[in-house]
Amino acid sequence: MGNLAQKMRSHMSSKRKKPPTDEFTPADIQRKFENVPVLTTMEKKVLKTSWKAIKKKMDKVGQGTFLELFSAYPDSQDVFRRFRGDDLIALEQSVELVQHGERVMAMVEVIIQSLDSYQNMWDILVQLGRQHF
Repeated sequence: MGNLAQKMRSHMSSKRKKPPTDEFTPADIQRKFENVPVLTTMEKKVLKTSWKAIKKKMDKVGQGTFLELFSAYPDSQDVFRRFRGDDLIALEQSVELVQHGERVMAMVEVIIQSLDSYQNMWDILVQLGRQHF
């Protein structure tokens, strides 16, 4: 797993140093969009219902998700510059990890709210991807 984290960190660092460029043409992005699987009405309902329960504890769920990720896959922590090298016990007390988890959960909420508009959801995800890479 160490190799994966190293590759991701290298890729992200090199992308951030360069001026933003699009690696995918609008036509590439449109082709990818056309291949996105469509959720059934029941699947959307399950996601929305589940989200209502998760939303009540967004701060804990976001932080907990990262703690579980870092615990199960320690090398994944290296991808997150701010949390690189921090011990899990310290991260349990980290306000920054709680805040990062809240931002991620807020984005999940935006996606859940966009389930009925695939184009809107896709546009949000493409923009988020561009911000990260």
